[in-house]
Amino acid sequence: MQKIKAISKSKNINYENKKVSNFWLKIKDKSNFQEENNNFEQIISVFKEIQDSIICIQTEELNHSGIINAIFKASQKQNRIYILTNEKDKYLKRLESVCLVRYGIKNIGSFILVNPNTSSNKGVLFTAPFIETSLVNAENISLNLDNEQVKILFRFFSDNFWNKAEFEIIEDFNNPKETSEPPLDFLPNIQDFCDADFVKNEISKINNDCIISVPSLQTNDLLNFVSLKNSKILTSLKNNDIELLKIIAKNNNSIHSKNQNSNRIIIEKKGNWLIPKTNISENDNFFALKLNKKQFDNLDNLINYKIDNTKLKFNLSKTRKELENKTILLLDNIENEIEIKSENSKNLANIELIKLLSKEEFENKEPKFIDDNVSVKINYSWQIIPFFTPKNAKKAKLYQDWEKYQNEYNSFIKRIEKAINESESKKFTKKLKRFFLSKKQTISKFQQELEEINKINLSVLEVPKRKESIQKLNELAKNVSVNLYEIDTEIKKSGIETEIEEIKKKKEKKGIELEKFIEEHEEKLKEKEDNKEELLNKFLKKNNIKKDKLKKHKNEWQIKKKKKKEKIAEDQKKLEELKNIEGFNFRNKFENEKQKFKKEIKKIESQINSKEKELKKTGKEQKQSESSSLNLAISKEQNNKNIKQSKEFSISDIDFLPKIGKLFEVGKQKYLEIEFWEDFEQGKTETQRLNAKLSAKK
Repeated sequence: MQKIKAISKSKNINYENKKVSNFWLKIKDKSNFQEENNNFEQIISVFKEIQDSIICIQTEELNHSGIINAIFKASQKQNRIYILTNEKDKYLKRLESVCLVRYGIKNIGSFILVNPNTSSNKGVLFTAPFIETSLVNAENISLNLDNEQVKILFRFFSDNFWNKAEFEIIEDFNNPKETSEPPLDFLPNIQDFCDADFVKNEISKINNDCIISVPSLQTNDLLNFVSLKNSKILTSLKNNDIELLKIIAKNNNSIHSKNQNSNRIIIEKKGNWLIPKTNISENDNFFALKLNKKQFDNLDNLINYKIDNTKLKFNLSKTRKELENKTILLLDNIENEIEIKSENSKNLANIELIKLLSKEEFENKEPKFIDDNVSVKINYSWQIIPFFTPKNAKKAKLYQDWEKYQNEYNSFIKRIEKAINESESKKFTKKLKRFFLSKKQTISKFQQELEEINKINLSVLEVPKRKESIQKLNELAKNVSVNLYEIDTEIKKSGIETEIEEIKKKKEKKGIELEKFIEEHEEKLKEKEDNKEELLNKFLKKNNIKKDKLKKHKNEWQIKKKKKKEKIAEDQKKLEELKNIEGFNFRNKFENEKQKFKKEIKKIESQINSKEKELKKTGKEQKQSESSSLNLAISKEQNNKNIKQSKEFSISDIDFLPKIGKLFEVGKQKYLEIEFWEDFEQGKTETQRLNAKLSAKK
């Protein structure tokens, strides 16, 4: 038998073909790439050995102490210095009265031009402001400018410095002035890389086989990323337009990422561009730098090297098997690295069933297998807990009803058993030996029938079967009662017959005693009477009295009137003597004794007649009389209840108990509790009859 109990289950699910979409793949076998940072030295180098020269400086912000010191020292060598910044920075106070400072413009990037209108010009471009944090950031790039680039940038600077700046500081840092009219006409750049419209137009044409470095991928960028194909792109990890990222990847572009990427560099066949600004807004004083051969080679190598050494590459989709033991960053959660594991184990919540299922359904019950989205294989484990009987359930009242009824049933059986035992234990005479030999077989049959009945469990029988069983019991009770009555009757008759025989023997004995008494006393009486007659004759002779006259003389002796005392004494003496002679009347005593014997014999005869009448009456009464041994036993145990009612056991209409399991209840809800799976099907049938829920024993 298999017990119903909680079981532990497990299942291994393979997710190797599950697709992972839109993620950055971390390439672990790449070496740690450390960019060299010599920007400061390159920038400072333009100030060396220059005097009596013109120096033009344009930057977004200037607070780097090293560069400010270099500018101040250069001012001491008869150099004319012009500085253009976006804002009036407090650090510029040190350059008060040593150079002309103008501000109030939205510059991008930084550059320094020396002697821009001469053949000995030189310059440097820096892709960030001249501030402390920018100079230590290896992401920022500094480039030495060629003569043509210096000339174009000088024209760009002149236009910005004289035509666009709003304020200037000449002598008093604390009292800047609005800019005045330019000393000359300075025209803006046209059709070159300092012409914003020209640059934007040229860059918008780029769509194939490029190497591109951008701060982020955005739809409003100068580049038409949507049409870009077969290119390598280096971008920052954050702030990318996710949908654009997917579109670019679909066009066979290889996208690599660094945590931060500051530079805008476009390297392609038609033109190579560097824009010294991370993010360009609509109002920025925009310009670009078209790279010369040397700059192109250097930046091409630099960007390719950076791309080759990035640790993150964007992927549209790969199977989990392809990513096994690799680390990825999902687009919607790039802060967290996710390792794709070969295998994982996951303990799921227990399945606590609200009803008892079949063994097959129970064992096949599965939870919802939740994918962790990071494992190639997951070994799930869980426990299935069957529907147990509630803790607060109590034994159903039906058991109490049956216990009461069963006690009554058992009591009735015991009374029958007692009657059978009484029948078997009856004492009998030799005269009844043959009678009891025939009864012994009947008693044995009753015992067998009672044993079979006693095996019947009424509580699991339906009413028709229960009625049939109780009818058999009542029939047996009736037969036992009749049998016991017959035995009692025979024993009683035998007893009466024995009593009659004994009384007859007593009568016979009394008759013998009477005859002997008469015989013995007749002889003694004759002897006494003869002796009495002799004494009387002597008395008569002595007193000369005739026998027939004795009575007369006796009367005379008794009369005392007119007699002398002597005569009275003499008469009295004669009376005394006569009295002694006549003495005791032995005849009367004999007759009296004889009558006593006869009375005793008559009394015995009366007893015989009474017993013979009793004998005739015995056995003629109703067999199921109230005086039978069974009914007497019943009436005693029923505490004087109606004897007629106790002759038969009543048939109950109580619903029969479950044939398997135990019945419990909580309020009006019933639960049929079973312990073994083999009882499940029968349990289901029983619950329909009992209007109960099937439950398991815990």
